[in-house]
Amino acid sequence: MRRECSSLLHRAMHHSATLIKQNDAKRPCMDGFVQTNVRLPRGIVKWLKEEARRNRRSYSAEVAIRLERSRREQEQRERHAREGG
Repeated sequence: MRRECSSLLHRAMHHSATLIKQNDAKRPCMDGFVQTNVRLPRGIVKWLKEEARRNRRSYSAEVAIRLERSRREQEQRERHAREGG
């Protein structure tokens, strides 16, 4: 039975552990996710991994959550600027 991935955090934290059956094949629940290969400075990767461990998340979940937070903050700044803030 398919486990619903209702939020970014839930999906990011559980995508590698949650299995679903689709077309008679089991695969991780990765709806809405795309695997990418990004080059980052070593110091940033080390920091993100430490933060992930501290927050009890996977490295991928930490990156996804921080990018989503950054996107929301940017959208809020843009909305505020449009409204004459």
